[in-house]
Amino acid sequence: MKYACPLPWVGFSNDPDGSVRPCCIYKENIKDENDNIFYIQNTSVKNIFHSEYMKKLRKEFKTGGKPSGCSTCWTDEENGYTSKRLNYIDIHEDILDYNKIPEYPLDYQLILTNACNLKCRSCSSSHSTGWLTEVNKMTEEDKRELNQRDYEMPLASLEIKRAYF
Repeated sequence: MKYACPLPWVGFSNDPDGSVRPCCIYKENIKDENDNIFYIQNTSVKNIFHSEYMKKLRKEFKTGGKPSGCSTCWTDEENGYTSKRLNYIDIHEDILDYNKIPEYPLDYQLILTNACNLKCRSCSSSHSTGWLTEVNKMTEEDKRELNQRDYEMPLASLEIKRAYF
């Protein structure tokens, strides 16, 4: 599987508001069969991990696809960088079996706030106060060029409740 990424086989990540994605840089949220976003406050980690969305994503990788939500990794690799996908292949190469899905995630990135002063090129203001500071300095025209989600999640509005395992 030339383009496979181990992350959908080993876990997922949540955003500060509790919504979830296959990894922190994936371009869309994991959704249920009715196209509603899953939240860790409302749905068990096990049910999210074994959702139809995650099954479809795994199948796309297994059949040689390059999911559009993984565009950050594809762009990094096209530009000669080591992507998150390639890093996780190295991390999980000894334990990963693409034919088996564990009952629970082995690797779960729990993100409670955007309190981070780093400004990683793969990140956004939804996960970094460093980027939020930059976005707040931008003109409205510059902001329109960004993904709306990247600058509309102020830390004060976030309410994290309980994640159900």
